[in-house]
Amino acid sequence: MPAADPRPEDPVEPADPAGPADVAESPAPQPRPRASVVAAWFVVVEALFVLTTAPALVWLLVLDWRASDLPLAVALLIPVGPATAASVFAWRKLADEPDLGPVRAFWRGYRLDWADALRVWTPALAVLAVLAVNLVNLRGSDLPAVFGVVGGVVAVIALVWTGHALVVVSLFSFRWRDVARIGTFFLVFRWRPTLGLLAIAALAGAVVVLVGAWLLLPLASVLTFLLWWNARPLVAEIHRRFVVGAPEAPQPKPWPGLDAADAEETGADDAPDDARADG
Repeated sequence: MPAADPRPEDPVEPADPAGPADVAESPAPQPRPRASVVAAWFVVVEALFVLTTAPALVWLLVLDWRASDLPLAVALLIPVGPATAASVFAWRKLADEPDLGPVRAFWRGYRLDWADALRVWTPALAVLAVLAVNLVNLRGSDLPAVFGVVGGVVAVIALVWTGHALVVVSLFSFRWRDVARIGTFFLVFRWRPTLGLLAIAALAGAVVVLVGAWLLLPLASVLTFLLWWNARPLVAEIHRRFVVGAPEAPQPKPWPGLDAADAEETGADDAPDDARADG
């Protein structure tokens, strides 16, 4: 897997790959934002998340939630992927550049991340929809219950992998196949971020069961913040391994499943995307 250049913020400014791996290069650590500033970010990020998803999600309230409605429900959930990526980007900016402002941070993240987020989110939704249909139809079939257990486990794995992959495309510019490998690596070999994602998914599931799915939208800013907070070790390790110029990692290191030739290969797809910005 080739190293990724940090994505430049603005054409007139030099690239500034901010993160745990290169804090030593910063002239001074960023002071922690005040509680009032953090509260304002939560309100604004929530409002922007709702703005970018509500036109589609509002139709979920009128669905009968039968098996025949699942394809439509999947289509209505597509905007959630880019909005989640933009929110993660904004929370990263709160940690690194609180003076940027939540509106500018969110929209910059949305503009830079929507396409890559859809490449991850849309196929993941399709897989989850197929699994959901199979689980629903399993109740009326003669198949043993073990098939339902296997389907549920596969759905959880797909959900956790999607969470890791969304964080990667929110903050870095990689080829899709490399995003898939990184997501799989953290799913299998880094249990803390994986357990954290499972806890976030369990929290969301408890909200749906105890109150209703409608409450997830007002809690979007909290859930996306937890997604970013849980992913900080993931982001730090990606910086160390793959971001060009990051301390302690001047060269890319092969990961499981990658040989040295693959790690060193270069091509047109590996060039830094000037339209993207790294954290």
